[in-house]
Amino acid sequence: MAYSKEGIEQMAAEYEATSKKRDAIFVLFMRHAFQNEKAYEYATQGYMRRLNTLLRCLQNVFTMLPPESVDVPKRDVLTDATINLQAFLFNVFGCIDNLAWVWVHEHGWVHDKQINLPNDKEINRLAVGLGPKSKGVRNTLSDNLRKYLESLDGWFAGLGEYRDALAHRVPLYIPYALPESKAAEYQKLSEEKLRASQANDWTKYDKLDAAQNDLMEFRPQMTHSFAEAKGTLLFHAQLLADFNLVAELGNRIMAELPNRNDASKASAASAVENNT
Repeated sequence: MAYSKEGIEQMAAEYEATSKKRDAIFVLFMRHAFQNEKAYEYATQGYMRRLNTLLRCLQNVFTMLPPESVDVPKRDVLTDATINLQAFLFNVFGCIDNLAWVWVHEHGWVHDKQINLPNDKEINRLAVGLGPKSKGVRNTLSDNLRKYLESLDGWFAGLGEYRDALAHRVPLYIPYALPESKAAEYQKLSEEKLRASQANDWTKYDKLDAAQNDLMEFRPQMTHSFAEAKGTLLFHAQLLADFNLVAELGNRIMAELPNRNDASKASAASAVENNT
């Protein structure tokens, strides 16, 4: 088993808290009196919708492949879990960019000046983000938030590596693990599969393929390329960590924005109900 008993119990507690964190974020965003329409759109139709997608992807993966599972999953299950992991990754990236756009529009930053933004044409879109390359945006944040983001530079780099591979090179996937003690048997079956394919005996090929799968072990890990990636990641723990971080970034960005009107744009109950 990839996780210890204590690790599984800790993940179960964090998993249980994810829905409450999502709901709290929705209430926070819906109660904020945004002064800029674009900021409001990026907050509600961008970040909040993506956060809901993150939660659903996380729930799907934990349901299909529970952290305590050790059996090799069926291929369809593995494929569906992989799709959810890929969607999760893209939307983590999107959440961060959405928060940057919320800040840019609501804070009124463009070209390092405090001004109102009439339209998107005045903004260099490649410069908008919260990562280490977006120094212009970071420099408009408080010292505490800027230092917090700087502490995440390694995380941003890892996220970017997986995102770029998913978009342009080898997409992330969940590899099987072959025990060393079964390597010789696996190789023998591979040779038999080759001969079966050359003889167009696909019934035998499928049986040999199934026999190979029986030799594999399941480990809850993901990678995008063994040649390019720096090892593998245990995806249950990574999903929870990324979700918590995206939620924390949402809280911190909102804490930086002054709420000029105490009246909420919608009731808390309505905000949660309409976005879940």
